[in-house]
Parts: sequence; C-alpha cells; structure tokens
Amino acid sequence: MTKEKFRALERNAARCAACIALAAALALPMLPRTEAAASPSGDGVLVAYFSLSGSVPEGADAVTHATPSIGSTEAAAREIAARTGGTLFAIRTERAYPERHDECSEIAEQEMRDDARPALASHVEGMENYGTVFVGYPIWWYAEPMAVRTFLEEYDFSGKTVVPFCTSLGAGVGRSVENIRELCPDSTVLRGVTLRTGSADFREPVEEWLKEIGIIQ
Repeated sequence: MTKEKFRALERNAARCAACIALAAALALPMLPRTEAAASPSGDGVLVAYFSLSGSVPEGADAVTHATPSIGSTEAAAREIAARTGGTLFAIRTERAYPERHDECSEIAEQEMRDDARPALASHVEGMENYGTVFVGYPIWWYAEPMAVRTFLEEYDFSGKTVVPFCTSLGAGVGRSVENIRELCPDSTVLRGVTLRTGSADFREPVEEWLKEIGIIQ
C-alpha cells in the first residue's frame, strides 16, 4: 500500500469516528441549562409568632397578666416548629407592652380603634426562602394584635401558604383568619386553629390540626 493510500484511509477513519460521536451526542436527551442548574428555593417553613411570654414572670396566670408563662403563643409556636421542622421567628415590637392584663388590654383596644401599625423591632431575613409561613398570636379584642398586621404588610406573601394559629381563653381564630385573607389576597390561607391559653401541653391538638390541613402525615 502506498503512503498516499494509507493517509487517505486514516482521514476516512477519522471522519467516521467524528460522525459516530456526533450521532451519539444527538441521541442524548437535551436538558435545559437553567433547569439543570436550578436549586430548590422558597420551600422552607417559617413559624412566626407574636407573644408576650418573654416579659411575663414565671408562674403568672392568664387573669393577672396578658400572657401566661405556660400555654402561650410562644409555646404553641415551638410545638409547631418541632412538628414541621420550621424556623422560629419572634415578632417583636419596638414598644414594650405592659405585663398586667388590664393595662395591655387598654393599649390593644386603642391600637385597634386607631387601626395602628406598631413598629417592629425584629425582621425576617430571606423571606423569599419560605413557601409556608405559620403566623401565631394571642387573641386581643376578638382579633389578631395590630403588630401582626404590621408583620403581614411588611413582606410580599404572594404565592405563599399562610397558616394562622392563636391562643385564647374564649374568642376563636375565625375573625382573624378573615382579616389575614384580606391582608394576603394572593396567598393561600389555610384553616387556622385556636389553642387554649394556659394549656400545659399543645402536642396533641397541634398534631391533629397539622394532619387535618395536610401539613404532616
């Protein structure tokens, strides 16, 4: 075989190998680069709550103080976070509320009459990382405290699932849920739950409620 024929065979073999490689590449499924590179976001769970339990003396009861040391909204929030793996967040106001029930009640009533929005001292970092947001509070004057409205108006809840829960000695969560739906019109607001203020253990009612609304199995 001449040198020229040998070189021609080498060139043909190289062309065939390139054709085989191209055919194999075209046969592979094409994945969009943006989808392949995307990472999960916005699927976290936040358990936000407004509670005065941090300023109430140990052993206080619901008659002499605004929030008892047990069975508080904070205690309910901790139970929900434990069940869902959520991140706890305390909604705190710049202005401290009085410990005594009658004094706190007067301020709460005035804030509601004024449709006030108390300034908050705490703020959520990375709200976009949470797709489900639990919002907890004690019932003040048959509804949610005005600080909760400040919280709900501070962030964009569009497309998120909002889950209300409250602690109360009487009035239920119903009116506050309707208020939250008005404040978060582009969110899915699930059925809320009313937990009795002062209860020693929230585990059973919280678990039952979370199963009913499809948050846990």
